[in-house]
Amino acid sequence: MRRLAAAFQQLLKRLRMDECGGLLAAEYLLMGTLLTIGLIVGISSVQGALIEQLEALAALIMP
Repeated sequence: MRRLAAAFQQLLKRLRMDECGGLLAAEYLLMGTLLTIGLIVGISSVQGALIEQLEALAALIMP
């Protein structure tokens, strides 16, 4: 985790020093946003499927 934080800080430092870092930062922001939305959708669909499976298991166990 510390290595990831250090790499992210290094990236931010390079973006601040770079004159065209604004465009690159905007691209990273867009990619991060799309990745986050995809993760939320994926996790919520897994949650729904897991709940269905657990309900089916509970129905089999409980007469």
